[in-house]
Amino acid sequence: MPCVCEQEVLEQFCEKRSLTDFYELRKGCRALNKILIPDDKLQEHQNFCEHLSDSAFHQSIALLAFKRGHLRALTKIIHNYCLDGEEIHNALTKQYRNDLRETWGGAKETKDRFNKFRMYQGRINELLFCSWLEAEGWQIQAMEAHGGCCDVEANKVGDNLVVFEVKSIGHEELLFELELEAFEGDGVSCGSIDVYEPFNYLILRVYEAAKQLFKLKSKATRKTVIMILSDYEMNFEIPLKEDWVNWSNPKFLEKENVIDAGDFIKEKRKIKKDKENLILDQDIIKYISFISDIWFFKITSEFKLQLMKTVCVKND
Repeated sequence: MPCVCEQEVLEQFCEKRSLTDFYELRKGCRALNKILIPDDKLQEHQNFCEHLSDSAFHQSIALLAFKRGHLRALTKIIHNYCLDGEEIHNALTKQYRNDLRETWGGAKETKDRFNKFRMYQGRINELLFCSWLEAEGWQIQAMEAHGGCCDVEANKVGDNLVVFEVKSIGHEELLFELELEAFEGDGVSCGSIDVYEPFNYLILRVYEAAKQLFKLKSKATRKTVIMILSDYEMNFEIPLKEDWVNWSNPKFLEKENVIDAGDFIKEKRKIKKDKENLILDQDIIKYISFISDIWFFKITSEFKLQLMKTVCVKND
């Protein structure tokens, strides 16, 4: 029998869909009432939604999807990878199940709320990527959601196995990392974020993913970093299209005749030196040069992934 969320076909934004309507629909949708908003977290979710900020990124993701008519795009991946019919999938790990509960809004401290939200968003994006792979003819051999040692391992028929590490950068993440005052407020920048800082942050995130792939024990012959990007046009489109970075020998973007690449990168360099006695710039080259490819995706508010650019770092 089809889930009630399959009837959720509103395509345009509609604020008239109330919180009461959302919770009524939740009663009949297993993706919502067993995974995203289970019964033991319902009151916490209601408390959060009844005191919403005006900022979209401070709202319940599931509720926002419902209001905009895109809830099915979210619940579909939950049905496909986290449920087996009416019940929770036997292979779904406890950690993954916990991470997918939309409880991040109840955290009182800004840092705690952000970290929980980033984990929640990251899990959603991993499942969206799995769905994208299968739509493109890939066969998933392992996934972290089902106890795999990596985010995703997959291959096309007759091709070698590829291991993927999935990272995301959302609007709220850039604000948190680069301008905390805007993150804690209404999302509007009060100052100026250097034009290079978002892309330098992207380099850092690719580096983090590359380090994880380096440490991973996998039979895959290719190791690929997946970057899922919000605010693609604003922060990443031009640098990627114009190849501002040589990913085989990556370096932070810096203004001409200026030694450092902004306060954020300056602080990261200092932390790396103080804690590990390593030069961040050298470490970035070491690990990124190890991976095979980087795929850059744009994510839309409709939970759709669009592959915007692929970069071959090393021919295996």
